Amino acid sequence: MSLDSVATKRQPPPSGDGEDVTELVLRDLAERKAAGVRKYGVPLRTFNGRDALVDAYQESLDLTVYLRQRVTEGLPGDWFADVLAFHVKFGCATRALPGVPVAGCVDLLNELIREEADELRQAMLRNDLAEIADGAVDLIYVVLGTLVSYGIDPRPVWAEVQSARAEAEAGR
Repeated sequence: MSLDSVATKRQPPPSGDGEDVTELVLRDLAERKAAGVRKYGVPLRTFNGRDALVDAYQESLDLTVYLRQRVTEGLPGDWFADVLAFHVKFGCATRALPGVPVAGCVDLLNELIREEADELRQAMLRNDLAEIADGAVDLIYVVLGTLVSYGIDPRPVWAEVQSARAEAEAGR
């Protein structure tokens, strides 16, 4: 995922029945205060001899680095991030921006997709559940690798498709 796509990504309005984030933050603040008292013997107070602006700036730099790390690594279970990391680690084709990879790479991707799809089809004909699971995941992996090779992050596309399907289902 490029930083540009994250920095300018449009977000839907908040919805849902999840937890109250303000209450979560208040609990976190109470835990943080207790940790500070354990470490320093007193809670953070005004006129304590420290420059709060410098402390806050340094903490915000750390936060920015951690957030960027998380955006780059993706979420746990983020299959695309896993495949991207594999491609980077083993020197497979990757693109920072969308575009067409070299012809040899395209040929290889076409062959891998064909092979994995054929293996999955054969497993389905045999009703071999273990091989169906293996074949389906292998095919997903190769297709995600194809997106990595073309520099296409499927997550925003997935979100749009999922939203459109949910809207279509609601309109039934």
